[in-house]
Amino acid sequence: MLTTDGLQDKIEVLNVQELYADALNLFHAYNPSKDLHLLRTLGQMSISTSEFCQIIGRMRLYQALTPNQQKRLPRLLLGDSQINAACRAFVSDVNFKSTGDSITGWQLLNLLNGSVKSSYIDNFLERNLNCTEFVQGIQRAKLGDSEYAWFLG
Repeated sequence: MLTTDGLQDKIEVLNVQELYADALNLFHAYNPSKDLHLLRTLGQMSISTSEFCQIIGRMRLYQALTPNQQKRLPRLLLGDSQINAACRAFVSDVNFKSTGDSITGWQLLNLLNGSVKSSYIDNFLERNLNCTEFVQGIQRAKLGDSEYAWFLG
């Protein structure tokens, strides 16, 4: 039985029938209302320019932390090139750039997802999932959760 609440990046089967059955199980288990709710709530979350800068600064600092320090924080798969791409998109992306003194969580998600488009295919899906988890974590941190609070300062 194949189930996932996110990325299923590996499926091992012995024949086409098993692949077909696992794919059907995966499709039937998908809950689109859960994703719609996520996207709706991200669109309602406001991130000020100051908060965006704090998040970006902490994302860059994360890269310089020791492995032991990184283990105490949520996993972040974005490197400097992806973080820089997100910054460039923050000021220049036609669809998701900041148009005032804040952006939404939806815009942040798209800025980060857009920044990983140049990743190698073997890292692309995992990094995209990590972007979604990261933005959800920022959303929870803004509501008082401590897990991703470090990224907000």
